[in-house]
Amino acid sequence: MLFFNLLIPFFLSAPPAVHDFRMSVCEIKYSGEQSRIELKFYIFRDDLRTALYGSMGEGDLAAGTVSGYILENFRLEINGKAEALAYRSMEEKKGQLLVTFTAPAIAPERISKLRISDRLLLKTFRKQTNMVFIEIPEQAKITEIFDVQKTEMEYFF
Repeated sequence: MLFFNLLIPFFLSAPPAVHDFRMSVCEIKYSGEQSRIELKFYIFRDDLRTALYGSMGEGDLAAGTVSGYILENFRLEINGKAEALAYRSMEEKKGQLLVTFTAPAIAPERISKLRISDRLLLKTFRKQTNMVFIEIPEQAKITEIFDVQKTEMEYFF
């Protein structure tokens, strides 16, 4: 998680439309307060616009469009069951979007397996990297990198 804490300030301070790397970040964390998994996606606004519309100058990044794109390209399964992620919010900061979702309530001790499929921006950018950080109580923290060659991973607890 130290790497994540060091990465996000850099990620959020990058100039709005100019960056030399292609990366998104997803944080998957169990919330004891809500007894559910929360997901936070950090995505460069211009990259998402290009993926959706083919040009940085066209199209609106409305919440419904952005959440629909994420739900189409990111999948979370818990114990072999695909979870229906619920959109919660979207905010913009310095050219990046923070989009949050939650999964249905589940007790952390009932989570024995997670399967993640992350194809965000991979059809548009061949050099795209998607970092995923997973934090479930009483389990080791997981950091995973997805790219065009690796889009799915399974984790057993």
